[in-house]
Amino acid sequence: MKRGYLHRAEDGEYVCLMCGETFEEGVIYPADGKLYEAGKFAGVHVEREHGSVFEFLLGQGKKLTGLTDLQRKLLHYFYYGYTDSEIVDAMDGGSTSTIRNHRFSLREKEKQAKVFLAIMASIDGKSQKERKVEHMSRERRAQLKEEYLNTPKQMGIFQIRNLVNGKIFLGSSPNLPGKENSVLFQLRMGSHYNKALQQEYKEFGVENFVFETVAEIKHREEATSEEYKKELEEMLEMWMEELQPYGDRGYHKK
Repeated sequence: MKRGYLHRAEDGEYVCLMCGETFEEGVIYPADGKLYEAGKFAGVHVEREHGSVFEFLLGQGKKLTGLTDLQRKLLHYFYYGYTDSEIVDAMDGGSTSTIRNHRFSLREKEKQAKVFLAIMASIDGKSQKERKVEHMSRERRAQLKEEYLNTPKQMGIFQIRNLVNGKIFLGSSPNLPGKENSVLFQLRMGSHYNKALQQEYKEFGVENFVFETVAEIKHREEATSEEYKKELEEMLEMWMEELQPYGDRGYHKK
């Protein structure tokens, strides 16, 4: 949608979202002395005939975008690179702190939209009949849950390593597999609390980061959760001292 056209595979064509014109797969389209396949030409058409896809999408009503008039104005200024001070001047009032708050709120709205799309994709992925066939009985699910809870979890120290520059982020967890899933999900959603790590994850891409186990704690029948917690804290402190994940070597601050 952000490109201004959609691919309808079932019909073998590309459709311009702004005027509805279609471009059939397998047909070669001429433009400005060059020849384009349908997909490429759809992009050429959008740029030549309609200009900014951003302006078109922003111009859709609140029913489609969910944006207030104020949010639409702010997004317009953000898109064209206005600073917070310039936006205050252009809107004849307000303060830079208010503009910063709006920037933050819109970023949060973006994250929420991504999660909602993932939820809807999960719902639409299979029919109700398929889900019913795969649905386990409550008794079986309870049994699996009990087995899971009684299975010792892998505990220890982990690192997230940047394959491009070698920088690392260190952490500890009483459940390393679970931690891997949650940390990588946060990074994909852009919500990890370590801003430096999140920024480089966005810059270099998921393929350039790996989750690795640095050290493990062995399970002991007599040990309590508090003892494991203290042991993890001490082990993490030791590895922080050993690996020094600061500055050019990591994402932590002293």
